[in-house]
Amino acid sequence: MTRSRHSVARIGRGEMFEDRVLLSSVSGQPGRDAPEMMPPGSDPFSEFRTVDGTGNNLANSEWGSTNEQLLRLAEASYADAISAIDYSLPSPREISNAFAAQTSLPPNAEGLSSFVWMWGQFLDHDIDLTTAADPSEPIAIDVPAGDPFFDPFNIGTVTIDTERSLYDLNTGTDAANPRQQVNVITAFIDGSVVYGSDQDTADSLREFSGGRLRVSDGNLLPIGDDGLFLAGDVRANENVMLTSMQTLFMREHNRIAAEIEAAHPGFSDEEIYQRARAIVGAEIQAITYNEFLPALLGRNAFSAYTGYDPTVDASIANEFSTAAYRLGHSMLTSELLRLNADGSVIEDGNLTLAQAFFNPGEVRDHGIDSLLRGAATQVQNTVDNMIIDDVRNFLFGPPGSGGLDLASLNIARGRDHGLASYNEVRVALGLSPALTFADISSDSNVQANLASVYDSVDDVDLWVGGLAEDHVPGSQVGETFQTILVDQFERLRDGDRFWYQNVFSGRELDGIERTTLAGILERNTELSGLQENVFYASDDVITAPDDAILIDRGNGSTVILNSNEERFQAAAGPRLPQGPGTRYFSGDFNGDGHLDVGSFEATGAWTIALNDQNGGFVMEPFGRWSATAGWRDLRVGDFNGDGQDDVAMRMATGHIWIGQSTGDHFLTTYGGRWAADGWTDVLVGDFNGDGNADLAGHRDTGHWFIAAGTSGRFQTSYVGRWSAGTEWSHVEVGDFDGDGDDDLAGKTSGGYWFVSELQSNGRLNIEMIGRWAATGWRQIFVGDVNGDGADDLVGLNHRNELWMNSVSASGRSLEFLDRWMADHQYTAMMGDFNGDGRDDIAGFDLGSEDWILTTMTPFGTASLPFGRTFGLRHRELIGTGEIV
Repeated sequence: MTRSRHSVARIGRGEMFEDRVLLSSVSGQPGRDAPEMMPPGSDPFSEFRTVDGTGNNLANSEWGSTNEQLLRLAEASYADAISAIDYSLPSPREISNAFAAQTSLPPNAEGLSSFVWMWGQFLDHDIDLTTAADPSEPIAIDVPAGDPFFDPFNIGTVTIDTERSLYDLNTGTDAANPRQQVNVITAFIDGSVVYGSDQDTADSLREFSGGRLRVSDGNLLPIGDDGLFLAGDVRANENVMLTSMQTLFMREHNRIAAEIEAAHPGFSDEEIYQRARAIVGAEIQAITYNEFLPALLGRNAFSAYTGYDPTVDASIANEFSTAAYRLGHSMLTSELLRLNADGSVIEDGNLTLAQAFFNPGEVRDHGIDSLLRGAATQVQNTVDNMIIDDVRNFLFGPPGSGGLDLASLNIARGRDHGLASYNEVRVALGLSPALTFADISSDSNVQANLASVYDSVDDVDLWVGGLAEDHVPGSQVGETFQTILVDQFERLRDGDRFWYQNVFSGRELDGIERTTLAGILERNTELSGLQENVFYASDDVITAPDDAILIDRGNGSTVILNSNEERFQAAAGPRLPQGPGTRYFSGDFNGDGHLDVGSFEATGAWTIALNDQNGGFVMEPFGRWSATAGWRDLRVGDFNGDGQDDVAMRMATGHIWIGQSTGDHFLTTYGGRWAADGWTDVLVGDFNGDGNADLAGHRDTGHWFIAAGTSGRFQTSYVGRWSAGTEWSHVEVGDFDGDGDDDLAGKTSGGYWFVSELQSNGRLNIEMIGRWAATGWRQIFVGDVNGDGADDLVGLNHRNELWMNSVSASGRSLEFLDRWMADHQYTAMMGDFNGDGRDDIAGFDLGSEDWILTTMTPFGTASLPFGRTFGLRHRELIGTGEIV
């Protein structure tokens, strides 16, 4: 079907879905569900994106479309104010040698995996491409005489050659109309990297049957006449990791198309194709903003989405594409892992980065699984000013035979595009200019290296200054790049009429929000058991087993139960302050991933025993609150989303105060006010799915209120009501449907269980999910016992029977797990004590002091002895988690 460049593809009302189509995941992959499509009356498929991006903005049809000018955040800066490159500045290669030489290989301290740079490149190829000028305009980068790689014979005239970028021929005429470069692909995050940005490319990739994309042998990308793989972007063969990502999303499209066709055999090829394309585009958007960008820029970098804004131009900024988003070049590693399912290196070994470039044969011979499995395990290099030799001294042969330097090319490209200097861009962004090199970086070596090549801080190139900056807390980049990146990605979101949160709603939106890169990997490859967020590396699919810590309230002494996956081994823990009214709690208060323990005394003193990760604890005073405030409901959670647990309590007057952990003390902030009395339950969970812990309060009238955790305080809202005349004997928190948000579960005195989830309209629903015996339950636990990605309810009754109520999306069931010795008395706790990724129930026999562990396996439930610990009869559990 041929359309004009300005047309919008539409589907008539008679062609809409007649019922919901579930896009299922691979069987048995917990938490990997694909999104559902929209039901009638709320159809996001009544209009599709054009292939070239035109018509997205109805008032400004060209915004974000192909062959549009790159925007500028700062005025252009050419030598003649029109188009000429400024050759008065130091040579890019001289700067590269002084500033970007890789003197060490520091891995990323946050454990970011290679998927960060891989996704960054895959996404880059979806939103911008600036090709070489036509006719060609050469650039010669002077190489310093005697350069050990490019001029080892000290010739003194060697250059690194490249070409100037394509520009709008209507620009570059005078100082009032300087040269402006062009983005030849669509700016929107629309999946163009998979489908193409022009009709000819899009058509060449299609099978024109069942909505599918073409494939080659091995379910790989189609192959062109030149032996290279074909994809929506011309750079698909640039490296094997990029080729793997392109292949992955081609498969995801075809998987979705096959399910649509199976559910609706009457749909045309075009309709299946466009619907699958819309889903894939939404998945790419969700992964970018829910996983990739939080890993790169921090969890709180972006403002909340408030809907499509037609005044926002989503086009790509020159400063973004030519400088800030080239930060990924510093993340690269010299070796790419290729791993078997058991974690061993494949027979043909790993790849050097040089072997990965323009080498589609590696993918044809070995497929993509081993590369993607390795990427999930490998920690990328930290974002800094250093670039590995593989791309900074990339030689075409022995030294002296020529080559490329990616750092030099980045600097030269910025000058080719007339980018303003580092300081000029900072001023344009509303940031303070650097007065000295020390204002850019606190690293004295970086300062000296900059000073060795630049006469003035005002001469520093944008890419150089941005990489040199100290990082913003929680981010991988400094203030300048953070500002540029946030600006661009907010405009890409807010200025896109087809943004997934703008066109999907309800359960379908929830399904897309739950999409993860791990899920797409497991649905379309043989990979399994991946970590939930593959943007963080994992070197083992088996999790560290949980430990436990218990306290003797009489003297404050603690015992640590360290699990070696086969038994508990007891060790003395820290001795906490003790006395009448002292409360004990646990959490990760310094964000190191290990459990700390603490106390709050009647005197108002906070003390935290910080885990040193070597079996010891360091006692630290964490502050003091009023001793006369009548404190109630001490709760622990990461209320501000900084990765460190905080504390919250209510005064007798109803005022809530938050102790935000800084890692060495609690920063006290006011959290709002609730009614002073009448609260039957106060619980902690992430009920709105924003990554921050919230407080949920249940009143004796049945009303529920949720105080949403933010960076500074709680925002309390009424969310619904349970029956006021019902006696609720147990109220629990858990993610019972596996969607990533916490839910509320309540058991009535009659034994009926109900679950409530916070809906998109801000109100709780309520659903009965089962019935237990009305009485006789000693303990009730919440955890994912069956490993399906959703929490279960487990009860230990007076007959020492364990029963599990599974309330996942796959159905509701009440299942008998096992029975411990009937004439013994047990106390129990829940955690993943054997490290298999499923929660277990550990029972302590108060008579024999033996442990028994009940766990689910692929073959059923097993109860095994788990060691013996003396002296625990009078101790109370503080918490479970990774301690040793």
